[in-house]
Amino acid sequence: MDLIRLLTRGYKAIVSHYMSIKSRIVLEVLNNKPVDSIIILDQNSILSRTIGLGESSIPGIHINQLVEARKGLLIVFEPGEEIEFDPLVKNYGNILVFTTPGSKARIPRFFAKIYVDKIDEDTYLMRMWKGGVVRIHVDMDRLRIASKPEGVYGQVYDLLRKLMIEYGEITVKDAVRAVSLELGVEKKVAKQIIYKLLKERYFRVVHGKITLY
Repeated sequence: MDLIRLLTRGYKAIVSHYMSIKSRIVLEVLNNKPVDSIIILDQNSILSRTIGLGESSIPGIHINQLVEARKGLLIVFEPGEEIEFDPLVKNYGNILVFTTPGSKARIPRFFAKIYVDKIDEDTYLMRMWKGGVVRIHVDMDRLRIASKPEGVYGQVYDLLRKLMIEYGEITVKDAVRAVSLELGVEKKVAKQIIYKLLKERYFRVVHGKITLY
């Protein structure tokens, strides 16, 4: 999946309490430059503090200057309620908004909403507008999609997914038994592995049944 291309096509809104990941996504967009022209509307100069973004001298990147670029990308960072989106939609074919839950910004309903939650210091969960979930990991120099855990946790992840495909749904008790048999470990150890996957939101428990996020 090309995450940056997905986020920068059409009208999207990233909603999150976490300023660090929102700023990091902006930096990733600038580094990848998926379109020829990028306009950033950052009225409160938040990005200058979080990623050092000031007045840009980079060709094709415009800070707080609404230049005409129908096929370009407009990034609106933490808009207030005074921002009128209708004129922006008429002038820009791709708009990516970054906002906070509870914000008074009047983002049009047709914008696809993407909610980002934090799992740990470097990992975030992106809930896409179509119901899918993308797990992203922040490395030193880039964002990457983390499809599944590594090592024995990845083995158990694959096993539980396979069981859900075969049987539709499985109980926690059945999952513990299956992992214990597959790995040849005690049920106590199997339970610890499963609960770590639950804690890191690879799975969740609904009415006693394990299901994917």
